[in-house]
Amino acid sequence: MKLAKVAIVAALVATPMSLSAQDFSGFRAGISAGALSGDNNASGDEADYGLFAGYNYDLGNGLIGGEIAYNTGDINATGVTLEDSLHLKARYGIQVGTSGLAYGTIGYARAKASTGGHDEGYVVGAGYEQAINDQMFVGGEYLYSEYNNVGATSSDASAHSIAVRLGMKF
Repeated sequence: MKLAKVAIVAALVATPMSLSAQDFSGFRAGISAGALSGDNNASGDEADYGLFAGYNYDLGNGLIGGEIAYNTGDINATGVTLEDSLHLKARYGIQVGTSGLAYGTIGYARAKASTGGHDEGYVVGAGYEQAINDQMFVGGEYLYSEYNNVGATSSDASAHSIAVRLGMKF
């Protein structure tokens, strides 16, 4: 959580003072740190760290994009541990002010199962990014993930995560 505090302070101190609109389009990558909590037949409250990369395209009145994210947190569901999740997400966002971006996201979720193999499901969420300068941004993201038939059982499991993200545009 120390990283989260540092990222928030950096965003507040380094927020651009320019009145020109920030360009959020292009390739991007970064790191995330937050918390993961199990729900619906799942348990686990722990730190969650990750990496993400993607591409955004400016539509003029909005932004669309895609992102791949890897996270290390795990949840325990019906005797099976799901860990090392991979999310493939689509995003749609709108610019807020001159340097902010609010977005929603939806996509595919996959996690390694302790019983062998992988379990699959979906992920939905929302987030906000604040430009620090022309290349760097800081933000926060909430995700809800649901996995079906966990560990070859008929039980589903879900998780909530919240993370601070620090990234760079290329």
